[in-house]
Amino acid sequence: MQQTDQERLNELQQKAADYARKKQEELNEKVASLRSQIENLIHERGEIERGPLTVQETLSVCIHELEKGKKEIFGDLLTRHIKDVQNQRTDFLSGPAIRLTFFADSNMWKLIFAMIDKTDLEKAAAGLESAGALSEIQRREKIDSLNRKIADLEKQIGKLLL
Repeated sequence: MQQTDQERLNELQQKAADYARKKQEELNEKVASLRSQIENLIHERGEIERGPLTVQETLSVCIHELEKGKKEIFGDLLTRHIKDVQNQRTDFLSGPAIRLTFFADSNMWKLIFAMIDKTDLEKAAAGLESAGALSEIQRREKIDSLNRKIADLEKQIGKLLL
């Protein structure tokens, strides 16, 4: 049996549609694979960013927070107390003033900053280990490398979708 021109045309259209569908599926699979790689690299980057600090970095963070806390307790709270003394609302470091200014429920935890100094932190940090910790330079290099890989994969996706 011989095909009519219309039947041949329909057959060609079907083959073209099948070919286009197959190519679209291949493209979707490639893009999905690249996106999966990007997600893995983003996860790896997050693990590095949240990884342990070196002993020195840990000490630096703690000293910075200690200084902020001391400034708050000895700056803000003590200044407020001295201002009350100046305005004759209280006596300097009187019992009620100390209780209201420094031992109010909202301020009491801040007194820990008065009890700890930099030497205490250095002694405590001496017992730490840097096992598994990357230095800031190593961390930055790894993150930059991962960012470059992510950008390369994103470019590949862009080229595929053009």
